[in-house]
Amino acid sequence: ETDIGKQAREIMDAGNLVPDEIIINLVKERINEADCKNGYLFDGFPRTIPQADSLEAQEIFLDVVLELTLDDEQIINRMSGRRIHQSSGRSYHLEFNPPKNDGFDDITGEPLTQRDDDKPETVKNRLEVYWEQTNPLIVYYRSKSVQTDLKYIEIDGSRAMDEVSSQIKTALEEWSLPNLLSIETSSVSCSVCIKTDEGLSKLYQNKISNIHGEVIFEFIETALNEVRKKKEDLDFIIFGSGPGSFTGLRVGCSVVQGLGYGLKVPII
Repeated sequence: ETDIGKQAREIMDAGNLVPDEIIINLVKERINEADCKNGYLFDGFPRTIPQADSLEAQEIFLDVVLELTLDDEQIINRMSGRRIHQSSGRSYHLEFNPPKNDGFDDITGEPLTQRDDDKPETVKNRLEVYWEQTNPLIVYYRSKSVQTDLKYIEIDGSRAMDEVSSQIKTALEEWSLPNLLSIETSSVSCSVCIKTDEGLSKLYQNKISNIHGEVIFEFIETALNEVRKKKEDLDFIIFGSGPGSFTGLRVGCSVVQGLGYGLKVPII
């Protein structure tokens, strides 16, 4: 345990709230560890706008904010139905994941318990705090998503667990295009670019007098071969300027998908 961690524990053991400054320092210390070098996930943090502001003040910037929407009644039902096996931490739910024998752990047969903070009245109190302190973060981060590169994703949390998981996975896959390749067309030329943190880097350009049919097929295949020399495992986005080029690219997409690159090609 670090010095900051000990300090936080002493405050919690005394029954007091840990100041935002210490929380942010704990977060900063944790994300500097080796297992966070490729990224990390904040679960239920930040909880207040001051905490969000403190993150940015420490130059800790978020890439994606994921909001799971659910009404209060469903939240109370889901949380108050949770039961745990104290010694192992195994979790059950009276409706969604019930134990084989009501009230008892599947493995040991020992009694299950309900956490104090899962009881309905406690959940209602927590929701009151949420609406007062945490809900304003929705407007905060939605505004950030307009002003910055932050991606704000909203998922309907009332659906079945596997459906929600699938929607989250799809949304994150659509967002995470670290090697975004664009094939841009005009009436006289096509160009290929890779989107990086620094912006669009043009890799290949060719003047074409008539962008349609086999001409666009040949261009895309040549462009892909050029790009592949420079970078592998690219995700593609194709967009055209004008109805003619859009139609040509729509046909060209099947060619890109059929070139053995295994890439998704959304059309914009």
